[in-house]
Amino acid sequence: MGYEGKSTILRDFIQPYRAQPKKQATVRFETPPGRQAQMDCAEIGEYEVDGRQKNVYAFIMVLGYSRMKYIEFTTDMKIET
Repeated sequence: MGYEGKSTILRDFIQPYRAQPKKQATVRFETPPGRQAQMDCAEIGEYEVDGRQKNVYAFIMVLGYSRMKYIEFTTDMKIET
């Protein structure tokens, strides 16, 4: 539209009108390989296992360094399992 000014002048003029971010970005918690993992259990639902209806659960573990996931389905949430 005929504007012949530089982009920095325009950027400085527009800056006060820009929306500010609502919250800061989350800083990731980084660890060396093999140092840390996070785990959780979840109830999946009731399914037929060995001819009987049983509750099925998921054991989920995420490695801290690589973010690789491991999931295993079980019929109980005992520590031994």
